Amino acid sequence: MPIRYRPMTLTLTAVEGTIAASAMYGAVMFVIDAWHLAVIGPQMMLQAVMLAAGLVIAVPGVRMERTQINEARRVRNPPAIARIPS
Repeated sequence: MPIRYRPMTLTLTAVEGTIAASAMYGAVMFVIDAWHLAVIGPQMMLQAVMLAAGLVIAVPGVRMERTQINEARRVRNPPAIARIPS
């Protein structure tokens, strides 16, 4: 009596399905990560550099402005000793 082989079917067990789904997910994420590294990465780096440059420019300006405001207040409200008695 000859040995009969069952034909291959496309049914997957839960474990095989999980492995297949994980492999497909991994492949998709690999493509997306490669896209991020190639395209979005340099843009993010450029944005970070621009932000740092903006802070380097803005912080001393804010400090200088605050100093000018304080000086203007001193001129408007001189200390009591410097006031001329009326």
